[in-house]
Amino acid sequence: MPEQKKTDDWLIKNAIGCWLHHFPDHPWTPRYKELVKREVYLPKPRPARKRSQSRIKDADATTRKSKA
Repeated sequence: MPEQKKTDDWLIKNAIGCWLHHFPDHPWTPRYKELVKREVYLPKPRPARKRSQSRIKDADATTRKSKA
């Protein structure tokens, strides 16, 4: 049997399922029953933005030692 990868989404879904198991009569149970149906809980991370060329040139100018 292949082991399921334990992603953050999997761990959140598992925690909600455990909560429902231990607190079936809690006032939040209907909301948690809706949440446990999801497959994704966290947004995908956005890719990093590239630094602008002008900032890179400015940084290089201030960090390089002048040749005299």
